Amino acid sequence: MEGERIKLVVDADGDGKADASSVFADGFKSLATGTAAGVAAGGGSVWFACIPDLWRFDGAKDGAAVKRTALLTGFGVHVAYGGHDMHGTKIGPDGKLYWTIADCGAHVTTREGKVIDNPDSGAGGGAPGAGCDQIASHRKIRGSRARGERQNPRANRTAAGGEA
Repeated sequence: MEGERIKLVVDADGDGKADASSVFADGFKSLATGTAAGVAAGGGSVWFACIPDLWRFDGAKDGAAVKRTALLTGFGVHVAYGGHDMHGTKIGPDGKLYWTIADCGAHVTTREGKVIDNPDSGAGGGAPGAGCDQIASHRKIRGSRARGERQNPRANRTAAGGEA
């Protein structure tokens, strides 16, 4: 079975061309594994969004991750369209890690035991251990298109980007 992997590509001499590459992390190939669609690096750590998990890697030796931790598990509780997996992994201007997940939902239990049950809509959040520890669900983020109406990109939106 094919799986997902993270490759480390190095430009050692700064000429804009890869001088070396290695597999930083692999083995993401369970029956539940979705498409890897988000990698962010900062503060000596690498975060990786690959349904059903949000991963954190710390340290590297010979181009490979030393420590691997599944921060959160339970994303992608049902099959959705391609590209609706967990993605958009970014370090925000506040130094915290953020990501989004489309409508394949989530059923996640945090380290503190809080259950986030959001099986039928998208979510966004920040990762525990990355300076942020919340997951916020969002619904109808596609505006009127979800209801079969003509899409107007300026209609039905609040300043925060949600539906009015």
